[in-house]
Amino acid sequence: MTGTEETENNICMLYEAANKTPVYEVYQKLCKFRGNFNIDYVDFEQKYYRFYHGNSELESTKSSSSKTFSDLPIDIHKLVIDDLEFIDELILRKVSKSLRFIIDGPKFVKNMSICSKEPTTVMTILPYVIPGSLEYLSLDNNGPKLEEIMELEQWKKLKSAYVDTVPDSFSIEHFFHLEEFSIDQIRFSEDRLVKIRDILFKSTKFSRCTLRSEIEDQVNVDGNGEAISSLRELIIAVNRVMGEHPEYNADTRCYSIPDSDEHFSVYPCENHLSFELKIKRVKNSQEDIENSFEEF
Repeated sequence: MTGTEETENNICMLYEAANKTPVYEVYQKLCKFRGNFNIDYVDFEQKYYRFYHGNSELESTKSSSSKTFSDLPIDIHKLVIDDLEFIDELILRKVSKSLRFIIDGPKFVKNMSICSKEPTTVMTILPYVIPGSLEYLSLDNNGPKLEEIMELEQWKKLKSAYVDTVPDSFSIEHFFHLEEFSIDQIRFSEDRLVKIRDILFKSTKFSRCTLRSEIEDQVNVDGNGEAISSLRELIIAVNRVMGEHPEYNADTRCYSIPDSDEHFSVYPCENHLSFELKIKRVKNSQEDIENSFEEF
């Protein structure tokens, strides 16, 4: 086995060790890739566990002439790293300073979904994405750090987003620069409805959104602090708040958009165990409001 082949094997072991892959599973992967490469299992296991327990040096244990990964030509770096998924690059960069230096740099990512209960996960990933390249972001179980996320250029240049939960203290205005967004759990309060009403006409790019809220006592409240526990009560609350705007028609639940052939449809509805509030920019010729809301 050449020094280059051994270094490539070491790189593979480093990556799998960082990902906590069982030793025999890694050995089988390399055997299949190399076709019985020239290293026995005992030697392989010994070296793998050195990597596994934090010794990330890539030098050969048998040959002092073997190169480390950072000594290899840049085209070899690119060949190895470009074959990884973005999340795998983030794992690999943790194994050594040299790998971190090589891997670090903005990444072009168009769509991204992050599911984690650790509040810092998103801030560990998003800053490495080129602002403007990311068009869609899904955040699931990401904790209460939305304020930090919304300050990133990556968020400000998004086109669409899904967020599972928005806390009561969070300002809904941070979503209306988007073309589309969906929130799976958000409390419908009078203050929040007022903010939605006041920002609609300021949002030149906004096209549609779907907001959901579980039907629970005291989760959704009207202006008097009373629980909104039925669809009828939600419609009354929406019409009362939205009706304070001169362009709103409570009968059709539509906002006329001045000097245009469009309007905003505001559609409260009930879906299983949740209320939904759907808002969409619609052409004036489109009469079937309910069917104009495709699933987002």
